[in-house]
Amino acid sequence: IADNAINSEHYTDGSIDTAHIADNQITLAKLAGGTDGNIISYDASGDPVAIATGNDGQVLTSTGAGSPPAFEDAAGGGAYTLIGTAVASNSASLTVTGLDSTYDTFAIAISDIDAASAAVAAHLQFGDSSGVDVGSADYCYHGPNSNVAGASYGGAANNADPFIKLHGEIGNSTGDMFGAMLFLHRPGDGVGVPTISGTTVATKNVLGTQESKGGFVFGARLAVITLDRVLFKLASGNITSGRMTVWGIAHA
Repeated sequence: IADNAINSEHYTDGSIDTAHIADNQITLAKLAGGTDGNIISYDASGDPVAIATGNDGQVLTSTGAGSPPAFEDAAGGGAYTLIGTAVASNSASLTVTGLDSTYDTFAIAISDIDAASAAVAAHLQFGDSSGVDVGSADYCYHGPNSNVAGASYGGAANNADPFIKLHGEIGNSTGDMFGAMLFLHRPGDGVGVPTISGTTVATKNVLGTQESKGGFVFGARLAVITLDRVLFKLASGNITSGRMTVWGIAHA
């Protein structure tokens, strides 16, 4: 069989008795040339067909029984779309950019934060294309919390601070950590001020015993901005390790 002699058409010149071709003897070199990116499949009659090459980023999708597959745009990834993630490595802060008017609500996950300094507070700030807003009285917040060691409640509140305080005291002993799950309740170009709410938790080693302290927090930047970024930092010292991730939440 000459190279490039086997294709999706029947071999009709009568020069070869195909019944006597042993299994596994047809090599790639014997197949007819085709189009780069095409895939061989079968049609409803069982005959071989070439599936046309799709566009960059498309996926091969079943079109049902009796029909060859086709390259199509990938289905949506669900309600949450990743905007960005920032991983700490002895970092002064974590910033995620790319928030815009595509989504009306954003989810912010702050995970497994290990503080370099002891007894430090966790702060959140917003910003626009000019940078992060650090005005001395630009944020307000309220954050009641409780400790597993007691039934009483504490908290922090301020209506004119340079940040939203998420948690008042994070330890840096072995096993100490901080985490939060927050929601930003407006698009980047929203008419209201950037407002968040969510929950926080931290563990801290106290005299050899690990204690957990958590609560909820809500707060806002006190003026409207075309928001495109969010920043997490500690009141002092670096973030040894941990992560902040932001997703846009679709309404449909």
